[in-house]
Amino acid sequence: MKKDTSAYCGESFAVVFYTFQKASEIKSRLIRIIKEYFDIVNPVFTKYALNDGKYKNVPSNKNVVEFVEETIEKYDFEESMCFQICNDYPDKIHNAGFELYLRSYTVSLPSEIYFEFPIDSDITDIFSFMKYACDLINIKYAFCNPIVSYNILHYPASASKATQMVLDKRLYHTKDDICLNRTLSVHFKDNKIGIVNLIQFFSDDFNIDFVNDCQESDEIYFERGENYFSLSALYLDGEYDENDVEYFEDVPEDILFERYRLLREILKDVITLDYERFMFFKKEKWDTWIRRFD
Repeated sequence: MKKDTSAYCGESFAVVFYTFQKASEIKSRLIRIIKEYFDIVNPVFTKYALNDGKYKNVPSNKNVVEFVEETIEKYDFEESMCFQICNDYPDKIHNAGFELYLRSYTVSLPSEIYFEFPIDSDITDIFSFMKYACDLINIKYAFCNPIVSYNILHYPASASKATQMVLDKRLYHTKDDICLNRTLSVHFKDNKIGIVNLIQFFSDDFNIDFVNDCQESDEIYFERGENYFSLSALYLDGEYDENDVEYFEDVPEDILFERYRLLREILKDVITLDYERFMFFKKEKWDTWIRRFD
């Protein structure tokens, strides 16, 4: 009898922030960001892991928001923190969770703050959430992109299946190939990124030349914050008319693909291909996949 793998993979929006601020300095602001995430997603989290990658049940006698806040508050950051939480069940598709990889001291690798939103989330809520986070902490780089997400309870088979599925989706990543690829994030200190994404935020350290190119483009949405700027393949300004906003599910894939290619051309001077392939990719597939917007 063929094994049922229907709960192995789903689709989500991944949002990841990279910061070189010391974790101990942003603890209270990070909690505010996580609470904002809870308000948007309203998830029922079931599993968590702290530093050992071994998932346990979230305590049933505690409110999950209070549990998360307490876990971060009492952490002394004498050592780095790896805190993961998700809403995975053996027989249900995964669609939400977050992972914190917080460095106890400043090193060449940034801290990584990773969230997953259900794929039917309002993209303007996600964009506002990203601006909120960037206003609270000093972000070196951040992005949002659709991913093929996988159920941790079926790992590694679920991660392997997600990798196979993403090869048929031109605009998608998985969690591990780009978002949490440590061999890629080591380049952020040198103002280099990997592949382009649906939405991306840059600190003002990045190349001013491509900012000018984006401001002149009719196809790329540009917005400036206090100490960052953002680029998107979707038009996200609904201040005067919410009908002006473009939603991922409404824009034809071919049009979005061409916008990704335009972003790739605009950002060519800050893009690097010097990072390791995710283990479930075959080498020839990986080389083609990371160059698909060239």
